[in-house]
Amino acid sequence: SGFTAPDEPGTNVATFVAASSQNFTRASFAGLSGIYTWSFWFKRASSVDTVAYVAKWGGFPNSVEYLIYNTGAGGNLQHHTSDGSASKTATASGYDAGLTWHLITAWMDSDKIPHIQIDDGAVNDGTALAGTPYSASQTLYIGSGPSVVGYHNGNGSGYNVWSRALTSGERTDLYASGDGLFY
Repeated sequence: SGFTAPDEPGTNVATFVAASSQNFTRASFAGLSGIYTWSFWFKRASSVDTVAYVAKWGGFPNSVEYLIYNTGAGGNLQHHTSDGSASKTATASGYDAGLTWHLITAWMDSDKIPHIQIDDGAVNDGTALAGTPYSASQTLYIGSGPSVVGYHNGNGSGYNVWSRALTSGERTDLYASGDGLFY
């Protein structure tokens, strides 16, 4: 189940211009109850400060359902989540996307641990939340976040969300050796 826009890299691509504050939003996007997978392709136009690719929260840092973002020009990609009183983050360190397409897949399953994977590379895990994952009907942001983080400057494509954690094989299929699998 989910929200999909647009298609594959190279066709029907969303272009985000940070200087123009461009993003997609969907008001009152239902909570995913702590079990989900987000997957999307992105290409940065330049080195960036802290910017969000996908975000949904009631308040930072402890009322975050999910925040998938870049933490600066060093290229640390993170998947941040919380349980209402504490937050946890999975980090893909030292990653600099450059000017090529890359697939980000971020998920949380019943283990209450945030996970992030770039392309079909190593899975990076955070630590488990102690409480019930935060979930609420808030605005969904694609290409930015409501505050704290800036606007994405580059391209995005193939945004998908599932209300379950994808298997390792399904994540590999999505990457498809860099060609992508699109629904």
